[in-house]
Order: sequence, then C-alpha cells, then structure tokens
Amino acid sequence: MERVIRWHRQACDRDRLERQVTRLGGSDQPAVPPPIPLPSVPGVTFLGTVGEIVEEGARMGHCIATRAEDALRGRCYLFHIEHHGQRASVEVSAQGEIADAQGPNNIDTEAA
Repeated sequence: MERVIRWHRQACDRDRLERQVTRLGGSDQPAVPPPIPLPSVPGVTFLGTVGEIVEEGARMGHCIATRAEDALRGRCYLFHIEHHGQRASVEVSAQGEIADAQGPNNIDTEAA
C-alpha cells in the first residue's frame, strides 16, 4: 500500500511540474541572467532555463522549481553547486544576497 501511495504522490508531482513548465512557456524558456558576469568557478552552474530549474528540483529532492517564475522575471538567480563531493542548490536574490541554499532533500551540506 505504501508503494501505491508513493507512486500516486509522485505522479501528482510530475503532473503539477508539467503544468508549471507549460504555464511558464516550456522547458527551454530562459531565466534572466544576473546583471554581472556569471561565475567561472568550477562547480558553480547557473540554472538558465525552466527545464534546468525543474530538473534541479527533481534531482535534488526539494522545491527549487517553485522559484522558476521568479528566475524568469529576474527576481532571483538560481545555481547548482558542487563542492568537495557535495551538492546544493542556491538562490541569489536580485540584490545579490544568498536567499536560500539547500543540499539534497533540504539537508545542510558543505556545498550549501
């Protein structure tokens, strides 16, 4: 029974994300890049499309995909970080401040 419940929850999540991607113009819809050059630091990747943002949320097991609309409007900038073998997703505000940093499944990691 637990597997059935988990499957249905995951199916609902997939459907919700597909609707969100469609509402935002598709997975190739570009996010607004920061007004300064992107970092050229190894392990820091700008999430530049709706698809990349949604994939990050699925891969990392957290809700970064809910920030996709803000990223499309330039209200935040979203990044994937790899540091010392650990991972994190980072939200930088339009003012250039770190607004949120979470590892997989919202755990605190060295990368966060």
